[in-house]
Amino acid sequence: MPDDAATSSTTGSAVTAMAAPDLVPQVLATDGEDDPWSTTAVDFRGQEGLLVAYDCPAGGTTRSVWGSGPYTDDSSVCSAGVHAGLISADEGGRVVARITGGLDGYPASTRNGVEAGSWGAWDGSFELPTSPTG
Repeated sequence: MPDDAATSSTTGSAVTAMAAPDLVPQVLATDGEDDPWSTTAVDFRGQEGLLVAYDCPAGGTTRSVWGSGPYTDDSSVCSAGVHAGLISADEGGRVVARITGGLDGYPASTRNGVEAGSWGAWDGSFELPTSPTG
């Protein structure tokens, strides 16, 4: 998509797509769940390289996370952001996820108070790049 193009789409969740140089999100996940901390990246499976922004409100409760980065796409993106040290549950913030393909396995770890479980092969993943080079 050209850098100056903008489109809208719906993929199971209401989303707005935008042009995306570097870490500027191409999509803002706004799926209307009562608890944004439960939002996952499953709706974007198969769209490798897509950057999706998740707004995680302050005072969140961390949810299930599998893997230590990359994470399974059914993990809570906000909680993965806490695990990765990008945001805190108390203060919240925006997390940008890059959609990636599935892996043969995901290792467990505990970071920043979030326990990420291990998982075997899974069809979709996301990573949380902290710079344009990820």
